[in-house]
Amino acid sequence: MAVELKYNEKLRGAKAVAKIDGAQVFDGLIEKGIVYSAKKGDYYYTTGYYYQVDYVQYLQTTTGLYVCVNYMQDNLSWVLYEGSKNIPSYGVSQAQKLVNTIIANNKKIISNNLLCARFANKLSETEREQVVSLQNRLQVRNEALQAGGLTNNVRTSYPAGYAELSAYLDALMRSEAIGIATWVVVVIAATVIAATATAAYFAYKSLADESEKDVKFSDSLTRTLTSKLTDEEYQQLLQETKGIVTKARVKQALGSYWNVLQIVAFAIAGYAGYKLFKNYVQE
Repeated sequence: MAVELKYNEKLRGAKAVAKIDGAQVFDGLIEKGIVYSAKKGDYYYTTGYYYQVDYVQYLQTTTGLYVCVNYMQDNLSWVLYEGSKNIPSYGVSQAQKLVNTIIANNKKIISNNLLCARFANKLSETEREQVVSLQNRLQVRNEALQAGGLTNNVRTSYPAGYAELSAYLDALMRSEAIGIATWVVVVIAATVIAATATAAYFAYKSLADESEKDVKFSDSLTRTLTSKLTDEEYQQLLQETKGIVTKARVKQALGSYWNVLQIVAFAIAGYAGYKLFKNYVQE
């Protein structure tokens, strides 16, 4: 369902205060997300941007969450106090930096997750659950990068070589879907729309911060895994990934986070086979 992002100047800097326990706060996209219950007295500041679905407005807040205002209810769960706070504006470059951060981190994490999934038998149950959690959060960020009204020129792809391991990640995620498009396709490029740069900044700030934490944890978890792999298993990995994922590349990628942009090639989505995508945006 395509929902248009709208703007109301009166809602910029408004204070949204929960009138009752159970007032709804939405985390995610309109099509997919999680609804939380706020407590009476909880409050957020709105940015002026919102989505509207029928009689419900999803008001964006400076935290990246959305307060849900249902105008069909006799007593609204939220009360809005206009002009309560000065909300700064952000430019394309500031919002784009957050987008680029999410993209780079997601690329690294998906490769790590595929490697961990391939040798999931060497991970504890807790560690396997951590991989699943990392992947679920990656998916949320990946979908957020494609949110209507915030970005355009979106391109997706999958990590060459690593994508050959997609069946293992499918199994770990308990997915019934088949094919690399299930979990391994990630956004590799997205351009922030100038007119909604401020909304994009607030939408992606917490997600970028989350991705920074996730990539560090993902690297640590993957180092734990690779320390257990034998030379024979590395040779098996090499064969399964058509000679792309070598022991040296895995070690180098884990040794230096930013080097992964030069190490891991991504195949352009939609191309036949696994063509290498080499034109990464340099950080």
